[in-house]
Amino acid sequence: MHLLILAHNADALASCLNQPGLQLPPVICCRDPRELPDTSDVAWVMAEPALLDASLQRQDKAFPNVEWVHSTFAGVECLLQHARERNWTLTRMNRGFEQAIAEYVVGHVLAHAYHHAAFHKLQREHRWDMRLAIRLKGKTMGLLGTGAITRQLPPWARSLGLGVLGVNRRGQNPGDLDAVYRTADLLRAAPMADIWVNALPLTPETDGLLNGDFFEALGSDSMLIHLGRGPTVQEDALMAWLASNPRAYAVCDVFREEPLPETSPLWDLPNLFITPHMAAKSQPEDVACHWLDNWQKRQQGQRLDGLVDLQQGY
Repeated sequence: MHLLILAHNADALASCLNQPGLQLPPVICCRDPRELPDTSDVAWVMAEPALLDASLQRQDKAFPNVEWVHSTFAGVECLLQHARERNWTLTRMNRGFEQAIAEYVVGHVLAHAYHHAAFHKLQREHRWDMRLAIRLKGKTMGLLGTGAITRQLPPWARSLGLGVLGVNRRGQNPGDLDAVYRTADLLRAAPMADIWVNALPLTPETDGLLNGDFFEALGSDSMLIHLGRGPTVQEDALMAWLASNPRAYAVCDVFREEPLPETSPLWDLPNLFITPHMAAKSQPEDVACHWLDNWQKRQQGQRLDGLVDLQQGY
């Protein structure tokens, strides 16, 4: 039986799997669902979720003998129904993002606090206009989602003098937060933080969770950094909040539709900073290392890392 790697960087992933002393299955590489080979002897799949979904949309009888699918990305919503119907074991990348996410968040927080965009504009205009930085000490950062992706944020935030609270489904404290609220209590938590970092997974419960009520509960000068799954934010509500609160600020790395259409009004909001889903990309060596660790765990009958609860969706 074979391992199929279905990804734009399939060759790089296959190369990273070459580790001395490990007995691995033969590997098939594919970069395009339109070029999918015969999959009858494929038992394991490492794939970009969208490419695997597209393959099954084209050939619904493909992958008849697959046991385990490993997503090279963190988001797996397009694979959940396939996994349920085919009784797959599904794992997802849940490592390798922490440092990049922390750097992305802290970089944008500091850039906003120190008016980087405004000073760059003044520089282009040859104007000297002294402005004081926003004091971060004593403010609070809120984490929407307290899992692996945001793991490194609390110590970074505290080094800037920020308090840190979290929101997750059960309201359980992973051990390093000042307070934790259940997702059901989001509106009570919303005004408690000055800077919100949204790293929630996409589930039926989180789809559109950041709505008009959430934004109305925020302070008029609050900041949102949105880097989880695009549809968790209601974009019309976000636009209305930014338009009515000129001192509010948002950074969005993810959107309901990607690429963001050229006609989207989001592009023109002066207090919104847009990046093209680049806050933290899976690196081939991290994906390969994760898969190899799980391969060994499977051989030893251990629980896999990044195992997806097919009912919860993450």
